[in-house]
Order: sequence, then C-alpha cells, then structure tokens
Amino acid sequence: MAAATRSHPDLLASSSPGPGEVVADHQALPYIPDDLILAILRRLPAKSVLRFRCVSKAWLAMLSSRSFVDAHLEFSAAARPTMLIVPGKYHLLDPRRLRTAFWMGFYKYTSGGADTELLHGERFPGGVASWFKPMHCDGLILVYTRHQELMVCNPATREFVQLLRETERDCLSCLHDAVGFGRDPRSNTYKVVRLFYSSEHGGGLVNVFSCRAEVLTLGTNQQWRRVATPPRLFNPHPAPVHVSGFIYWSDVSDPNNLVLLRFNLATETFAATPYPPCKLPGHACLAEWEGELCCFWVPAPAELVEIWTCDGKADAPTWTRRISVRLPTDTITPGLAYAQGPPTVTFHGKDMLLRGCRKLYRYSVETEEMKRVAVAVEDLKYDRPVDSDYLQKIS
Repeated sequence: MAAATRSHPDLLASSSPGPGEVVADHQALPYIPDDLILAILRRLPAKSVLRFRCVSKAWLAMLSSRSFVDAHLEFSAAARPTMLIVPGKYHLLDPRRLRTAFWMGFYKYTSGGADTELLHGERFPGGVASWFKPMHCDGLILVYTRHQELMVCNPATREFVQLLRETERDCLSCLHDAVGFGRDPRSNTYKVVRLFYSSEHGGGLVNVFSCRAEVLTLGTNQQWRRVATPPRLFNPHPAPVHVSGFIYWSDVSDPNNLVLLRFNLATETFAATPYPPCKLPGHACLAEWEGELCCFWVPAPAELVEIWTCDGKADAPTWTRRISVRLPTDTITPGLAYAQGPPTVTFHGKDMLLRGCRKLYRYSVETEEMKRVAVAVEDLKYDRPVDSDYLQKIS
C-alpha cells in the first residue's frame, strides 16, 4: 500500500484557547509520518479502528479507504483466526417443521475459555431457516432469510445492510435457491450470486423448470444482473465455499457423476470441476484451507475423514489427498444416519476442528495429535440463551 506524502493536519489542529487555557506550541509536537501512523492503525482491532474514524473527516476517509481495509485484512489474516459462533434461537413455524430463527447473535470465542463475547445481535423479522448456513468472506457475513431477503453484516463494526431484492423470484421457494458470496480479486469488490429455478409453460398443464443465475456487486449502484446459465442443475445443499475468487457448490444429485459447480467472480461465468476421486458412498463438505479448495470426505461407514485439496487450475484441476484422520467414536451418531450427518469439520488456523454429539476435538495437522476440547460449543456461556448453533471462523 502506497503511503501518503503529507501529514494529517486534523490531528494537530486545536480550537481557540479559552480563558485560563495554556496554548500549546504546535511546533514542539513530534512529527509522525503518515506511513508510520497507518502501520500502527492497521494493527489495531476493528473496534478501535471504528472509534478512530471519529477523530476527523480526514481520518474517516483514510480508515474507510479500500487500501487501508485491505492492509488491515492482510495483517489480521496473518494472525491467528478468530472463532465466530453464530447461534440462532429456532422456532417450529409450519407443518413442514422448518426450524426458523428470528434472532441471531455473533459471538467471538477465544480458545481455552468458557465465555464468549457478543459482537452483535440482530433480529430477522422474515426468519432464517436452520438449513441455511451463513456465508463469510473477509469477516463479512451473508444471511439469507425465508422471505428471500439478503443481508450483509460486519460483526466487528456492527454494520448491517439489506441488499436490493432480486429481479426475479424463485418459482419454487427459497429452499431451492443457491446463494454464494465472495470477493472478486480483479475488481476488488464483493459479489453475491444467486442460482434459482424459473418456471416456463411447456404447453398444457406441463411446466418446464430452467436454471438461472444473477449477480449483485456490493457498493454504489447496486443492481441485480442476469449472467450465463449454469451448465447443469444445482444442489443448494451443502453450503458453498469461496476460495480465491471462485465459489464452489457441491452437486451430488447424480451419484454416478459427482461434480463441483464453479463460479468465476471476475468473469461471472460457470464451469464444472471434477470431484475428488473419493470412495462412494460418503458425505462431503467443502472448505478453504491455506488458500486452496478443500474437501472433507467421510466415507460410509463413518470411521475416518479424508482431506483432499485442489490446485485450482482452471483447465485441468488436480486433487490430492493430504491426510486421513480417524474420527473419535464419541463424535459419531450411533447407527449413523446421514440425515443427521457425521461430525462437522472445519479449520481453525492450522488445526482441524471436529464436532459431533456435543463433543469438540482439535486435531493438529503438524503434530498429528487429536485432543478433546474441554468446553463444548453447547456449554459455552452466552449473553442470550439459544438452543442451536453454527460453527464458523472468520479472519
């Protein structure tokens, strides 16, 4: 990031002295170069940066600039990631027993403790169904409600923005929508992509369903725009993942032809990526690991988890099985039913977290040690009682 060449006069300016006040000699104040000021500020937590934006208009512009935000994110990413727990209190809403949350809290958790810090709490009048897992990118959280409303939250700054409604509603329901969120490295902007099914009359009583997609860029002049049709039907579950400017959905609708649907945020085009050569049947979960696409694969019966990574080459991506870890038996649901699923797996820095049956384990990839975490997610202390949780990490 290029440093500014002038000092910030607002920092040294003062109001006219009143009766009895001593006038300070501005010339005696030490000069602090702008690049040193920025180097200090980018090391501060987001809450402190938010307070410093109130110093002056010049500081507000500086700390809100894209260059400073990028520098702050880069420094934060180099440090140990923060664990963000997003619980929601769910209610049975309709005969289909879709569990819906009307309030969600964003809690910061420090490893080893029993307490959490509430960063932000938000009400959702439309409700968030339990099957939707909030997506994250650079600390921003995307939430999708049952009424097909999209909202972006920054828990660190407590900023919450509702996005423009889609130009076309899903002919089925939000259950069949697939929503992705990520950062376009070419334009340095954040984008939301939505896949949905549209109904067309096929003659008589027959309706033909076609798959469509549209994209919205966060910022000024937000408008949804139609993009190229995906090359095949999509499966909105499990949740997609954003890796280095690409969004991936896992399509397991055809057991004989497992593929990943990949969306390029820069070119706004779709492509199909082959699945890792895993042993079928099994359960898959996508994640990002050290800048690479990662697939957690739990073959049936659920005794171990395989970690596969993809080199990300657009023309001929190659999958490599990095490690294979035996699952702790007390994290596996007795008489495993994939409707309940095997343990939830995610990364926290260089460690892998496995959670299931109210148990939480930490596996060190470097030392190959598996340790039980004494405090489970359900046992943590929250500022507001909840009865369901979702585990996620942010940088």
